[in-house]
Parts: sequence; structure tokens; C-alpha cells
Amino acid sequence: MKTLFLTVLGLFFIFRVSAEELNTDTLVSNIENAWKKVNNYTLTMKTYSLKGDKKEESTIEQKFLKPIWIYAKIVDGHNKGSVGVYNPNTKKVKGHQGGILKFIVLTLDPSDKKSSSIRGHRIDQSGCGTIVERIINCKKQDEFISISETKYEDKPAYLFTAEVKDTHELWGAKKEKIWINKETLLPLHLEQFSANDKLVHYSTYWNIEVNTGLTEEDFKP
Repeated sequence: MKTLFLTVLGLFFIFRVSAEELNTDTLVSNIENAWKKVNNYTLTMKTYSLKGDKKEESTIEQKFLKPIWIYAKIVDGHNKGSVGVYNPNTKKVKGHQGGILKFIVLTLDPSDKKSSSIRGHRIDQSGCGTIVERIINCKKQDEFISISETKYEDKPAYLFTAEVKDTHELWGAKKEKIWINKETLLPLHLEQFSANDKLVHYSTYWNIEVNTGLTEEDFKP
């Protein structure tokens, strides 16, 4: 009887620790606090978007500086060679296409089709901070389906799965999965799905370097 009691007590302790580790309020708060410590970063991201029978795939080098300075250069795939810079002071995007058109610099609204994906993803919403904001908002709106511990590729991660009430929050998608690095609490990967569970967008993040000393001078098209 004593052995059984100790076994049950041990299992209770294990389950209690696990529940504490995945406590939604604590976990989301930790992610939010980790983001507050990020002033700037550089990363490489691969994105895929599908709308109807059209799709886009690109590999992008991104630089970010708070509040929302964003530099994006497409180094492979759709629109290779294009560069866009979002300026939070003007709330405009300056950039150019690749190839022979790179000398023509345009100033556009972030919602302009020339500076957004086929699904409407905007450069000013492409930073890691937007993902953190979505996680916080999903908790407030009680939209999480599940939160679990897992791995993305070889990295320990937290997987957030949410189904949103307003599909405008996900550019027309209904469900989103977000993998957060368990060590850094920064995004590793995300996937967005339509109402019929079709993958319509993903972004993968790697080579993330935080607080590298970027200044506004580093954000020129």
C-alpha cells in the first residue's frame, strides 16, 4: 500500500510539473517578456503562400529594429532580388524589384499589392513581434485549440494551435500552428490553413541573431 501511495504521489508530481510548465498564462507571459528584451535582430526566412491556383515561394533575409523598422531582401524564389524597407515614421515601404528594375525605387503603402504577398501578408506585419502579438491575442480571445511540447526539426519547441474567430486576423486563413523555440522563446515555424484544412501559408525562420547593434542606418533599400 505504501509503494502504491508513493507511486501515485510521484505521478501526481510529474503531472503537476508538466501542467505548470505548460500553463498558458505563464508561457505566453514568458514569450512576451522574452520579446521585450529584443531590440533588433537579423534572420533568414522561407515563405510559401497559396491563393487559388497561384503560389509564391521565397527565401528572404530580414532585418528588424524596434519599433517596426523592417528590411527584407528576397534572395531566392519569387521576385528574387527585390528589396523592401518599412519605415515606422512614414508608415510607408520604399523598395525596388530585382534585375534591371532595381534602379527604380518606389514608395508604397504596406497594403499595396507590389509590397505584399498574394494572400495580403504585409512587410510591416512580417516581423517576429507580429507573431508574438497573435499568440497574446489568441489567449485573450480564447482561440487556442491546444498547446504542447514538441520539436521542430531538431529543436525543442512549444506548439500553439489556434482557430481564429475572425479570418481577417490570418489573411483569410482559419487555423494557425506556431512553433516557438523552447530555449529562446522566438518563432521557428508557422503554418496557416483554410477552413477546409488546406495549407495556404507557411514561414520558417533560421539564422536568428538578436541584438546585433542595428541602427536606422541599416534600413535603406
